[in-house]
Amino acid sequence: MSDQGEREQPALRIVIEWPSRQAAIDFMNDPGYVPHLEQGTAGSVSHHALVEAKDDLA
Repeated sequence: MSDQGEREQPALRIVIEWPSRQAAIDFMNDPGYVPHLEQGTAGSVSHHALVEAKDDLA
């Protein structure tokens, strides 16, 4: 964070399309994936977000 309280822009963004919200949550909590997630985020600051895909123009 800067001294004005604003967040710095992330150095990397990854977008994954999941078949459902539950599929994303299940993957993040999968016992086979959790150790990889922990290893990959150890010593770093990570922010995860689920964003609903909507096409309001369709």
